[in-house]
Amino acid sequence: MAGPGTELKAMIPRFFKSSGCSCNDYSKKMDRWGADKCERNIDNIIHYLVSQASKNAIAKHFPSGLVRSQAEAWAKEAIRRSRESK
Repeated sequence: MAGPGTELKAMIPRFFKSSGCSCNDYSKKMDRWGADKCERNIDNIIHYLVSQASKNAIAKHFPSGLVRSQAEAWAKEAIRRSRESK
């Protein structure tokens, strides 16, 4: 059974992950929260993903609206997958 943070981490392409980010810690935090709490904190998760993307050289080439939209899609899908894996 994978938590939402583990699911999210697996979906994000490696070339979007920046060195020195706190992604692993955030993934573990999301796993501790579980799907329900992640759903309640979806805006915080999206904000975190967007803020991390702004540090990434590749992601900087995409419009901010597209980055936010993709972050939201990944977060929601991670929560969904986490629920399905129970």
